[in-house]
Formats: sequence, C-alpha cells, structure tokens
Amino acid sequence: MQLIGKLSGAWAEAILAQRGVEGIRVLQGLLQLARKHPVAG
Repeated sequence: MQLIGKLSGAWAEAILAQRGVEGIRVLQGLLQLARKHPVAG
C-alpha cells in the first residue's frame, strides 16, 4: 500500500485494525482505483 502514497500504508493498517477482515474489501477498492488512475510521475 505504501507504493500508492506516503500515508496509504498507515491508512490501510488503521482500516484493518478498525474493521478486521471486513476491511479487506475497502483496501481492494483502493487498489483498483490506483490501477485505474496511476500517479503521474
């Protein structure tokens, strides 16, 4: 997740801590967005 952005790794860990296994679906959504809209570099 940290490859997406500086704070995405911490955000992902917080989602998992809050929601547990159910948070994985949220993280999958973030990954799909990152694949569709890559960061300009």
